[in-house]
Parts: sequence; structure tokens; C-alpha cells
Amino acid sequence: MVKAVGVLITEHWRGTLVKLVCAVGWLMGFVGRGYGGGS
Repeated sequence: MVKAVGVLITEHWRGTLVKLVCAVGWLMGFVGRGYGGGS
């Protein structure tokens, strides 16, 4: 039971981490493009 909950939490955190990395990467790209756009 505890093991199943641990796996569930790990899966949830893995998905959250992936989303976070994607969001940060997109934000960095957006900011970089904004500064690099000559504007």
C-alpha cells in the first residue's frame, strides 16, 4: 500500500518536473527572443 502511494507520488512529481522544465525552457526562449529581437 505504502509502496503504491510512493510510486504514485513519484509519477506525479515526475510529470510536474517535466512541465516545470518545459515552462522554464519556453520562458527562457521567450525572454531570449525578446532581448535578441533588437527591440
